[in-house]
Amino acid sequence: MFLIVIGILGGPLALIPLGMVMAFIILGLIWIPVINTRILRAGKARTDKQRIIMQTVAGRKEIKAIGGETVWWERFRENSGEAVLANYQTFLSNNLMNNLAQGLMTFSGVAVLAIGTMQVINGEITIGALIAIMALVWRVLSPLQSAFLSFSKFQQALKAIKQINQLMRLRNERKGGKSGLVLSNLKGNIRIDRVSFRYGPDRDPALLGASFEVKAGEMIAITGNTGSGKSTLIKMIAGMYAPQAGSISMDNMDLRQLNAMDLRRAVAYVLSKHTCSTAQLHKTSV
Repeated sequence: MFLIVIGILGGPLALIPLGMVMAFIILGLIWIPVINTRILRAGKARTDKQRIIMQTVAGRKEIKAIGGETVWWERFRENSGEAVLANYQTFLSNNLMNNLAQGLMTFSGVAVLAIGTMQVINGEITIGALIAIMALVWRVLSPLQSAFLSFSKFQQALKAIKQINQLMRLRNERKGGKSGLVLSNLKGNIRIDRVSFRYGPDRDPALLGASFEVKAGEMIAITGNTGSGKSTLIKMIAGMYAPQAGSISMDNMDLRQLNAMDLRRAVAYVLSKHTCSTAQLHKTSV
């Protein structure tokens, strides 16, 4: 409506705000995918940094016990550097958008004022019409600029809402004695069949195709480098994590069919204080 009024009052002057509207649209179509990519990268980097901080605080004794301070420091340094770089690039992108939007606004105001002044000198429009046109131009472009500059914050809010929705959609764990098979006369035969697990869709697998069998009364030692999946495997046997591929069975019963609380009462889990550096599986019958 404002553009129509500007066209009635100033004729060709309406082409300037119309061109600015098109420029904002084109700039948005070009720049929005870039902003989305950088926002996703910054969000992932912040999540990874927060995760490694939590792991450091929770496992500080184990890290010191195995002498892994140097390896852990390098991991924290990489995550921190990625978080800083991603946030910096997002900041630069937002500033560039702000400067471009402000530049388009300034250019449109100067162009309308210059061409409108020439029309006033030539007697094509009156000074009052030029003042009205300038006011209408700001009415057209100011909301568009505000929406354009608020896009990054809007995208960040959408990403946060999406993460919350994903969290809320997680399946609740079965509770109560009536859910799942009830353990009775547990012997302790454990079978790991091609188990795979990863902590995120864009992360390397913590376990990939692990298979072995432990008979009741048998003692085994699973050793490996830090981050090779030892703790993840133990937590999966205790029912804390579910395998994303393969299966874990106890006494020929799949853990996913067992009552989670009964399973955890039957499994003792003690954090290790010393970890070997080899990547072999040793078995000793006892």
